[in-house]
Amino acid sequence: MNRIYASNGGHGLSLSVGQSSSSGSANTVSNVTFSDCTVKNSRNGIHVKTHSDAGTGSVTDVTYKNIKLSGITNYGINVQQDYENGGSSGKPKGNIPIKNLKLSSVTGSMSGGSSSMPVYILCGSNGCSSWSWSGVSITGGKKSNSCNYHPSGFSC
Repeated sequence: MNRIYASNGGHGLSLSVGQSSSSGSANTVSNVTFSDCTVKNSRNGIHVKTHSDAGTGSVTDVTYKNIKLSGITNYGINVQQDYENGGSSGKPKGNIPIKNLKLSSVTGSMSGGSSSMPVYILCGSNGCSSWSWSGVSITGGKKSNSCNYHPSGFSC
């Protein structure tokens, strides 16, 4: 059964992984699917962040499919491996690798100010692998995409 979920405001469809500095199993997310969702008037459309000040862990087999975005103010898609002490450090680590991140039919528009960006990817060394994206199209960002890892099927 397909369900349509809508989010209005907030941080979008988000995963935040890595609160524990001692338990890799507590920092593990796998086999999650976001499907047939609409995100409106949010800071991010899709947001995946890992905590660089945590211990080990992993994010594997996460899928976003048939996602519609509108009125996104900061990032259409935001994947960062540099979250620590409550914010981004700018120094990503691969302590919680993100593997098999799949996006298909993620479309929509930005409405943010001068710093809005459709796609931002900041991965640590060997922190991201085997991503496949198709049908990803987000318009209206004021800045160009920024990616230090390039998913298969998407030109950043």
